[in-house]
Amino acid sequence: MKKSLLMIPAFILAFSFLQPASAFSLGDAVKIGDGMLKQKQQEDQKKKQEAERQQKAELNEAKKYADRILKDYNAIKAHQEIRLRDDILQAHSDLQYSYSQTNPDAIRQNARSLSNLLPAYQARLKEVEKEKQAAYERKREEKRIAAQKAEKARAEKQAAEQAQREHERALQKEQAKLDQQQKERETTEKKKRAEQAEAHRIANLSENDKLGEEVLNYTTFGSKQAHAESWKMIDPQHCIFKRESQGGQAHLKLNNVILDSIKIGSSYNRFYKKPCHVVKLVGDNPVIEFIYDSRRSTKLSLDFEDEGEIYSSLSIIAKLITGSHWSGPRFFGLNKRPTPPRVRS
Repeated sequence: MKKSLLMIPAFILAFSFLQPASAFSLGDAVKIGDGMLKQKQQEDQKKKQEAERQQKAELNEAKKYADRILKDYNAIKAHQEIRLRDDILQAHSDLQYSYSQTNPDAIRQNARSLSNLLPAYQARLKEVEKEKQAAYERKREEKRIAAQKAEKARAEKQAAEQAQREHERALQKEQAKLDQQQKERETTEKKKRAEQAEAHRIANLSENDKLGEEVLNYTTFGSKQAHAESWKMIDPQHCIFKRESQGGQAHLKLNNVILDSIKIGSSYNRFYKKPCHVVKLVGDNPVIEFIYDSRRSTKLSLDFEDEGEIYSSLSIIAKLITGSHWSGPRFFGLNKRPTPPRVRS
């Protein structure tokens, strides 16, 4: 470039002597030389910029190639199962140094050297990946088998618990059946003992008592339509309500109700001074137990609106008990017998 600049003044002097003085002056020659100089400088600047761009492009291309090699190297280095030898460590160090410089040829050369050492490690990396995958599959299979065993154990446990519950229910049913059978046997035995005791009691009765037993069991009094169930035998221990004496008069209490205002005459109240007590209430009529012997008793359903039928029945009872004739109301301690009303048919 310096040589070309030195040639410009010589060219200007020669050009000025060859031209006529009136046609071309020295100033014009200087202007022409200055223009040529600037043009030359611009061309050199463009060439320099083009060279720099070319060098930068080559450097970038070399670094891109090196980046791919470094990525593969780092992928191998990340696995602790793979041990790196000194040769590949040195090649990586050389590439790192050249990468920091501006020589693309050195970068490509060191990257190529490192790339030639990678295939052996990449093959080993594939083996490691396969081993990891196989270990993962084995672990997954073990988990699946363990889950199946746990599910099977849970199902067996549930089945065993269900079988145990069913067995317990069967035992409970069997025990309930045995208890029921035992209860029935006890009831039967109790009934049998009661029948035997009753038979023994009846066997020890006097002739009059036996006659009264038979008649009271099978004979009805008064109207058969209205009083078919008026008289029946009763076991004395079944009595519930006992009579109470208040103010010299006998009162019958049933569910806290004093039965001394029933629809009969005042002389009937003295009837209750006899050994008797209320058993239950049938409708408006009290069922009493009339004790005529220390060993037995009878149950009388009194319809207080049918006094005539009651007195006729009491007359028969008196004859059965004592064997004597009916002596009227005084037989039961009554002053007189009220006139019985007309018996309903």
